[in-house]
Amino acid sequence: MVSQILKAYKEAIKDVELYNPIYNFIPLNASIGWRNKKYYSGHYSFVSSKPVLSTIKGQSSVWYITFDQLKKNTEEIFIDYFNDKKKIDKMLLDYGRYKKIVNEYYDKFSTHFINETEEAQLIKDLDILLEAEKYTNALGWFSIYFEHSFIEENLKKLKIQIDPQKLNEIIEKATSPVFKSFDTRNTDAILDYLQQGLSLEEIAEKMIHMYAGFHGCDNLDKIYSDIKNNYEKYLIDKDLLEMTVLKRKENFAKEVRKFEEWRRRFSKNESTLIDYIQLSTKIRDELRDYIGKSLSVLVRIARLFLKRQGIPEEYASVCLYGEVLKGSSYLAKIKDDLKQRIGGFAVLIYPDSIQTELIDFDEVKADLNNYYLKQYGFNENAQSNIIKGQIANKGKVSGTVKVIIDIDRESQKLDNGDILVTGMTRPEFVPLMKRAGAIVTDEGGITSHAAIISRELNKPCIIGTKISTQVLKDGMLVEVDADKGVVKII
Repeated sequence: MVSQILKAYKEAIKDVELYNPIYNFIPLNASIGWRNKKYYSGHYSFVSSKPVLSTIKGQSSVWYITFDQLKKNTEEIFIDYFNDKKKIDKMLLDYGRYKKIVNEYYDKFSTHFINETEEAQLIKDLDILLEAEKYTNALGWFSIYFEHSFIEENLKKLKIQIDPQKLNEIIEKATSPVFKSFDTRNTDAILDYLQQGLSLEEIAEKMIHMYAGFHGCDNLDKIYSDIKNNYEKYLIDKDLLEMTVLKRKENFAKEVRKFEEWRRRFSKNESTLIDYIQLSTKIRDELRDYIGKSLSVLVRIARLFLKRQGIPEEYASVCLYGEVLKGSSYLAKIKDDLKQRIGGFAVLIYPDSIQTELIDFDEVKADLNNYYLKQYGFNENAQSNIIKGQIANKGKVSGTVKVIIDIDRESQKLDNGDILVTGMTRPEFVPLMKRAGAIVTDEGGITSHAAIISRELNKPCIIGTKISTQVLKDGMLVEVDADKGVVKII
């Protein structure tokens, strides 16, 4: 039987470019409703009407989105950054206001609060938190897309000329964070909590968002165990704690001074470009905080509501946001539907409506993967052994490919020096990135997580290949030439 959702989705996207598939993006996250026009209309003139498709089977999930809104929103804010700073200032003011609400309500949703508060109040507070998250996400949406060619195109529109060599230098240096990245600020937060005298259990509670991703969030015991393994030494040795905190502060201040000295060399337009790149990189990195905070709360409440009705907590992976907001009694009514969804389920999400359907997950995934490869002119019968992408961090290394899609199930197969190939990296990928000899991703954007972390780790990294996870296979020997942005199958 032909999937009606697949048919409708392909019809809706036939005139636009499809963004690379995003793995481990559960429907609970995708269905939050953040694409509604009201969250974008105050700051963007364009809002895409194209749907998002979220598919899931068991622990595997894929999210498909079109490329149109990413590029158009980024272009609009880039132009305004040079021409209409008042508009940008208002946008950043609103962004800060909604971030504050997300932080306030995330702190409120402790495990004790979730377990002891009446369901109606939980739903009310959850709705406030996620409403603020939708605005925060929308206001930061422009930061997701960012490529070298995009900068050149839009500087031309602005009639701003920058020497190509100088532009390369600006992009390379300005995309390295001169702010505390997700991993850095969370490490600093944990060290700060230790200085305040908080227990490891209390710290684990506060850092749940650090371990949350598009897939959901880990349980508190697992988070506690990880924090204990990495930070217990500072509880034992207070002098080591003080010395580590001081050293990190000194190093950060040194990097900021060094960056400011470098920035002063440039003209007004060049400095404006540097500031825009830093802002875009910073906001994209911050979005991980707010996605993690909102999703970790949503998943924990979904699990609680399911548990109250005697429904397996893993069914949270196939719940929709609107279903959780209707409470535990509603989840009990749709228990049989949730059980069926585990076998293969798709959600077609328009800005103002949602359709669901049971599907043959593998068939739909293969169909869309083939559609995506054809979109970029890939011919599986061709003998080319070259994959091209963007340079995120330079270097050249050869190694064995390990394709990691589901990090929970596949992380152990990556040995030291292997080439990590994935759709996109997220904070939970950092331990793998440290082990890898080089990193290759489908996702593009020089402000992406892979780009930022590869620079911090000084690992060769090529991003924006679009097709690496579907062309490269485990065990292949490849040469990653991140000086040229090329992956060669040896």
